[in-house]
Amino acid sequence: MALRVVLLGATGVFGSRIASRLAGDARFALVFAGRHQASLEALREKLGDASVDVAELDVNHASLPDRLARLQPQLIIHTAGPFQGQDYRVAEACIACASDYIDLADGRVFVTGIERLQRRAKEAGRLVVAGASTVPALSSAVVDALRPRFRTLHSIEHAINPGNQTPRGDATVASILGYCGRPIRIWRAGRWNHAFGWMSGKPQVFPFGRRRVGVCEIPDLDLFPARYPEV
Repeated sequence: MALRVVLLGATGVFGSRIASRLAGDARFALVFAGRHQASLEALREKLGDASVDVAELDVNHASLPDRLARLQPQLIIHTAGPFQGQDYRVAEACIACASDYIDLADGRVFVTGIERLQRRAKEAGRLVVAGASTVPALSSAVVDALRPRFRTLHSIEHAINPGNQTPRGDATVASILGYCGRPIRIWRAGRWNHAFGWMSGKPQVFPFGRRRVGVCEIPDLDLFPARYPEV
């Protein structure tokens, strides 16, 4: 039987990309969910998959747990950012209605705080995953892949630069502006220090040219010191 998947935030920059990859795949019974019914229907029409259901859903509304439960999901993919400042009501609703949960969060506090649901998820037999995004999922995968090449790992520094033509969604812009100029706690030279969001920048050489990079408030800043304690 097809896995019933609810894609929350389906019309956003990242949600729509996931929608395009899953649409037309017989392994999935898709539900596009978001705040605007007309936009969801337009996405379904654009992708040409008439089997997709649509559901008008607001993650901030008190009716969220009941409305999600009525959709009978087996997996909910949460892409409705920004995740900075969000609570865990979507993940909690998933546990309550016996659905697995995964999100694309890159908010430092949000991702590192998801562990508070670990016991409840295990007791319910449900998978709850936060941070399945460029950071920390892909960034940590790169470090893990490179790590065996070195006898010891002294430091980690990584930078990501999107193409100039890459769409910038409202959620992405809001998440960046949320920590711009604010103090950020970082592990540097064997102790905790502070830097400031999008400051302390420097030029970085990428395969496509030089770009300026700055300090970002991401989960890696907490997760990497714990995952790679020798650094």
